[in-house]
Amino acid sequence: MTEFLEILRPKLEYYGPVHLVEKKDGSVEIAPADESGFNVCAASADEGITVGYERWHWHEDFESDDEAMNCFMSGVFGESRLAVKKRGNFAHSWTAEVLTDGRWIPFSETAYFFFPFWRKSTILYLRNNRTPSHASAGGTE
Repeated sequence: MTEFLEILRPKLEYYGPVHLVEKKDGSVEIAPADESGFNVCAASADEGITVGYERWHWHEDFESDDEAMNCFMSGVFGESRLAVKKRGNFAHSWTAEVLTDGRWIPFSETAYFFFPFWRKSTILYLRNNRTPSHASAGGTE
């Protein structure tokens, strides 16, 4: 995680300003850009770095710091979004999507097995509406 943070801090300064919160457990988190956004976090995992969108609801383990960095920065700067499926007020499914050639492409989903299936279904799209201060926020300069 230390190497990841050494790369992350300068990127956030370059593309930011974005406030990075370092937690006691060694993880880091960035709060949503506004009420239509989501938390983006990263932590050390057994096999590499875990990047999460909206606290623990969606996460992916990355073997490469570059892959983890791209996923993290995409969430922070709106190149990724989160489709949250709800039944009534109960969120039960989270799908991470990435913007590719003008289309939103799903790349990972997690869900609860049990949920109130009889309630009305809705989908809420969350996206951080931050504009990077430099041309590209996609992890490469």
